[in-house]
Amino acid sequence: MASQGEDVYATLLLTDTYLPGALVLAHSLRDAGTTKKIAVLVTTDSVTSESLAELERNFDYVIPVDRVVNQSPANLDLMGRPDLHSTFTKITLWKQTQFRRIVYMDADMVALRAPDELFALPDPFSAAPDIGWPDIFNTGLMVLNPNLGDYYALEAMARRGISFDGADQGLLNMHFKNTFNRLSFTYNVTPSAHYQYLPAFHHFQSSISAAHFIGTDKPWKVGRQASIGATPYHQMTGRWWAVYDKHYKQTSGSGNNNGGAPLIVQYLVFGEFQPKNQEDQSQGAQLQAKLDQSRNRAVSYAPWDASKAPPPQDSGPEASNFPRTHYEMSSDATPFQAPNRYPDPPNNMYYEVPKAPKYQRPPPIFPWEANPPKPSRVFPEDNFDDTAVPEVPEAPETPVAGSVVATTEDERSMPPTPTTPTTSASADPWQTYARGNAWDEVPEIERYIGNMTKNRKGNIQVLQGYGSELERPSLPVTPAPIRSQPSFWGEEREGEGALPPAEGVPAQQDWDPAAQLDMLARRQSDVSSQ
Repeated sequence: MASQGEDVYATLLLTDTYLPGALVLAHSLRDAGTTKKIAVLVTTDSVTSESLAELERNFDYVIPVDRVVNQSPANLDLMGRPDLHSTFTKITLWKQTQFRRIVYMDADMVALRAPDELFALPDPFSAAPDIGWPDIFNTGLMVLNPNLGDYYALEAMARRGISFDGADQGLLNMHFKNTFNRLSFTYNVTPSAHYQYLPAFHHFQSSISAAHFIGTDKPWKVGRQASIGATPYHQMTGRWWAVYDKHYKQTSGSGNNNGGAPLIVQYLVFGEFQPKNQEDQSQGAQLQAKLDQSRNRAVSYAPWDASKAPPPQDSGPEASNFPRTHYEMSSDATPFQAPNRYPDPPNNMYYEVPKAPKYQRPPPIFPWEANPPKPSRVFPEDNFDDTAVPEVPEAPETPVAGSVVATTEDERSMPPTPTTPTTSASADPWQTYARGNAWDEVPEIERYIGNMTKNRKGNIQVLQGYGSELERPSLPVTPAPIRSQPSFWGEEREGEGALPPAEGVPAQQDWDPAAQLDMLARRQSDVSSQ
């Protein structure tokens, strides 16, 4: 049982394949002379009992934790690392409040010296920078103070899959983006066969605290031949094998006693398991079956896409994963009552609440906007009466005798044309604008319109004398009725708008064409007889 406020080193084991790395990390810290205890967080559902037994023998604290899986692994596929689907489990470090401070190290690291000075840092969270681009910290080594505040915040982000790379490094960098203390790169050196800076490595080699084997090629997976070479990567790999050989190298005639590696460790390290008899082969087959079973359980935690594959075999029940969120409003039957008035925004915020702008009328552009007419109430029929045809007085001159009859009869046959009433000048500026049509002043247009009117109405004959009977125009027998002018509403009204009857002219209903012709014939005969 851990004492309250204790400082520990910690690592995380999610599968059996990282067991050799976790054991070598613990041995390297003790070989470097650390005075702190070492803990391991393990997911017991994906680790065999043989691996748990080795952890119990080599670690001070073995802490079972629940697996946290990323349900949005698209970014992991982009990196080509779908095996990192459960690295969100690393957030359970902040839940271990029984410890005062934790220096976390990945299971694929080896300590060249014990960095115990990290426990005295005043910052709540510290990490070393990652190699290359982008400018983020690497989560392989972290110094943290466990607290539930950060844990619940990280848990909420992990539940929604908030991580730019789909793994723990993207999640933690997004949470501690501007609040982490930057450690020296020498605390978390990530050697790579593709990225090496030999002058810097030789200059700072003595100050390197730990080596981190990032990527898929781990020392226990590639074998001893990876340590042969003179590059920094080969030297770091050789250091890992030196620690392994110190504690697990198989000596001749030692069997599995002191100085020999357990069967589970030999089987997981490439090239170390060498069965000598049938019993060793059968033990290896049984161990392989257990490892396959635990590996299948670990893979089953990966998100299952029902549109692409059937349910995974040996998958556990899902009822325990149902959401348990309870909302108080679900059990409250009281209808919602809106408040009478919503509160005003506070005045002491870090930004000023915008005020409503004052209304300003835009400047006028058109003449009718500068001097708008005053609204008035006008009735349509009143305006219609104002536009009635005014009475025209008779001309005092006596017309020519030869043209009186023809022009008078022709004017009677044509409907009356109303004339435009004259209006007095107004002081309103709008009335000062010209209303004439500029096209009316063009002589060519006037002649063209005259020709069109002439072709439609025909030639108007003006007689200078009586002439013969053939030359005289035929006059209409029945005069055309004079219709009353229509009102505004488009129909004639009785007693309204009709012209007064002329003196000596009978009404339309009293006019008899046959009787008038007989009377005209009698008068002609009377005149001829005289």
